[in-house]
Amino acid sequence: MSVVDKITIAADSLKRFINAMRPGTFTALTKIDFKSLDGFTIKPIGIYGSKVEIVRFLQSLDAVNEDVCVIFVLSLHLLGT
Repeated sequence: MSVVDKITIAADSLKRFINAMRPGTFTALTKIDFKSLDGFTIKPIGIYGSKVEIVRFLQSLDAVNEDVCVIFVLSLHLLGT
């Protein structure tokens, strides 16, 4: 069994995504009309692993560029995490 320490949700992106599928469904992170989404099949993807590996994965998807990866990895080393 594993434990997830933190979950990050980009509320603005989630709001745009949900409201694109069904306008008006997402009004706040705590106010989502899930019943109106019942007709949609959504397969969320979770990313687990070290912070460095997650950044490398995001880079492989072109979600972040190499400069961001280098800055992030160096900051992890400087912070000792």
